[in-house]
Amino acid sequence: MKLALSGTTALAALRMLRTRRAKAIEKPARCDLPVPSHEPAKRWTRETVLAALGPYARSEVCVAVPEAKHRIRAKGVRCVVHARGIPKDSYIDLGDGLALPRPELLFVELGTVLSPDAHLLVGLELCGTYSLAGGFLLPQATTAEKIRAYLGELGRVDGMAQARAVAGRLLDNAWSPMEAGCTLLIRDRIPYLGYGLGDITLNERVGIDEGTARSRVPDIVFRGTKVGINYDGEGHLDLGGIVSATTASVLNPESSAAARALDKAMRGVREKYVDDNRRDRDLMSEGYVIFTITKEDLYEEGAFDSVMLQVMTAIERDPNGRSMRRQRRAVLNRRLARERQLRIWSLLPGKTGEEARARLEGQLGPQGRVADALLTRRGVVLRDERDVEDAADTL
Repeated sequence: MKLALSGTTALAALRMLRTRRAKAIEKPARCDLPVPSHEPAKRWTRETVLAALGPYARSEVCVAVPEAKHRIRAKGVRCVVHARGIPKDSYIDLGDGLALPRPELLFVELGTVLSPDAHLLVGLELCGTYSLAGGFLLPQATTAEKIRAYLGELGRVDGMAQARAVAGRLLDNAWSPMEAGCTLLIRDRIPYLGYGLGDITLNERVGIDEGTARSRVPDIVFRGTKVGINYDGEGHLDLGGIVSATTASVLNPESSAAARALDKAMRGVREKYVDDNRRDRDLMSEGYVIFTITKEDLYEEGAFDSVMLQVMTAIERDPNGRSMRRQRRAVLNRRLARERQLRIWSLLPGKTGEEARARLEGQLGPQGRVADALLTRRGVVLRDERDVEDAADTL
């Protein structure tokens, strides 16, 4: 059999392969889009397609074909036709007759099925060192430069318009999905319910000038300044591990293994706490002002706004800083704050994110998509920061 994955099916496969650090992804063999073949089966059926996909099978399947006449007409299978415009070697040969779009082409294809926000977050994942399938500290699947270069070679393909717009906002080297979400909010302009804080650098190593080779890596630094942000997630300090080890020790007071496990858990948290403090001191010694953001700052109403106001003050005080008057005014405006908080929640996983996305979709109507909503005043889209500032005076 021969088959090429596409869209969300290809994304799920790529995430799986990256998490496994599969050779097919880290040292890919390039190929062109194959003509699908169901042989040795007599014809394409849903069962035939799922058998061909093997470990990449999903309830809803998206595949690519080179011509309309090759469409696979089977229940639960969606076909994308790439009749022209695809550069040579735009696919990765996975073996066993399967082909995966290279990450740059996959990024374009997702422009037809994802909102701009979701599209950007996937782009940051592909250009970052994590996979939503569960992997961290992975090689990048691609880079922002490669995506933008590929778009320059690509012909007319569905998803192209949104891909071009989103590609201009991509950055390399995000280390986690929550860091990517913070990046989106920090950089997006005020009319799009971001903070409009400008260019940033992700996870750039900072040398510590004390006669040693030691260095530190702030998550986010505002370009041209020494102001930055670190995101400390829920598992940053393994408090849950201490609770589990304590429970086991209480239930088995005579167990030396339980006592050792508790000691190890407590020692690990203490070591991480000490390293965090040394990290902060090291960066302070180099003149950096680094703010720590936690999961609670994203989930609690108004908490992220409060941190951003502190960041704005630090940027203004930096020797290379600039005025944050307009950004601060937008944060302090109550109506903007309500809309922005809903957008923050819409980027989060779990029930909080689902509820926020449903509310946004309710506001947009049946033809709208999450994150396409702009703040409006009397039905007019606010297109730049001055529009927002003028609107704030009347709210």
